[in-house]
Amino acid sequence: MNDVTLGSFPDDWPARDGPVGVMIDIPAGLAPGAADWPTLYIVGAPKCGTTALAHYLSEHRQIAFSRPKEPHFFATDMPRMRIATSAEDYLALFPGQTGGTQVRAEGSVWYLYSETAIPNILSVSPQARFFVMLRNPIDAAHALYTQKLKSLDEDCPSFEKAFRLEDERRAGRAIPQTCRTPKTILYGEACRYGAQLERLLRLVDRSRVKIILFDDFCRDAGRAYRDVLDFAGLPDDGRTSFPRVNESSRVLSQALNRLLRRPSLLRKALARPVKKLIGVRHLGVSAAIKRLNTVKASRSPLSPAFRAELAGYFADDVTRLATLIERDLSAWMEGAPIRQASISRPVTSSLALKKR
Repeated sequence: MNDVTLGSFPDDWPARDGPVGVMIDIPAGLAPGAADWPTLYIVGAPKCGTTALAHYLSEHRQIAFSRPKEPHFFATDMPRMRIATSAEDYLALFPGQTGGTQVRAEGSVWYLYSETAIPNILSVSPQARFFVMLRNPIDAAHALYTQKLKSLDEDCPSFEKAFRLEDERRAGRAIPQTCRTPKTILYGEACRYGAQLERLLRLVDRSRVKIILFDDFCRDAGRAYRDVLDFAGLPDDGRTSFPRVNESSRVLSQALNRLLRRPSLLRKALARPVKKLIGVRHLGVSAAIKRLNTVKASRSPLSPAFRAELAGYFADDVTRLATLIERDLSAWMEGAPIRQASISRPVTSSLALKKR
């Protein structure tokens, strides 16, 4: 597989992904920096513990977390992932302000990978703070493939085969018809975190970026959570329960899964007046059936030879990431967790001074 520069997609990239550089429209009444805009963003990465962190934060009395967790409003280069396309619709996704609410937050995990999301966020929330959760890219890419298979964005029967299609897919070929956003199934590119973090730090001062490694989060979620609150300037709410969230799973019936995830126009038409009549966005029937059709399941282990190949593919980027965050990540390439280290002190990076 050829190594490529992050974001070097061809001009004729499939139309399911949007053009780079499209900015959001800001209504006259919503000036940049206005209190309506979120100031805390979990920007990535997929399959790195973001759902669990978002769940914990959403229960803090001083945080109004978006519903759903991942609106992807600012990722204008990924139009089919955006839950809302207008500022008014986006801001309506946040719970109403209460007496104790201090900040709004959201957790769109593709913002770090997106080429437009961070500039768009900064255009309305110049002092925003960002949380970046990262893990061993080999495990993350494998987990992402499993998720994409379940969501019908992927149809390749094995991760190894899907990974080897990356060059084909970059050229616009071998993309499943049901894939909503083709560049999210470029598993190697999507998990090259060093390049993505470097781009973020060119735009945002390092003091406003909090990096959480999955290994640290799994080892002591309570410590990581309190550290996040401290970084956000919010008080410890005394939380002591940190249940596992969004564990690896598989579907029991793929046919039922297709029906639920790609509903027919007739089903949508029948549901629309019912939702309007009772005043809800979702009836909840599909979500309940999805839960019944899903069981926890561990992913099949990668072959030693393929894992070694992936370690070679990601090695240069892991070295770049290790330099950026000043952590020894060599164990990742050996398939082991990294050693315990402090996650409460910001690290210094020369990129912190290189903002656009």
